[in-house]
Amino acid sequence: MSASVHYAGGNCVSRCAQWNEHQQQKQQEVDTMKAQLEEAQRRQDQLREAARQEGFGGSVSDPD
Repeated sequence: MSASVHYAGGNCVSRCAQWNEHQQQKQQEVDTMKAQLEEAQRRQDQLREAARQEGFGGSVSDPD
């Protein structure tokens, strides 16, 4: 999704401000989703470690 963010260049003629505002909103959504993904991965790592410490095998704690 971040590859779809494209700001209007200096040669923009019409509705440039609206276009750039929309692109900024898209960028903010991307940043929010990245932060959510990082948090989910951190939580998953914590759960895997907790399962490992409880004595569950690798197939439960690390399916990769």
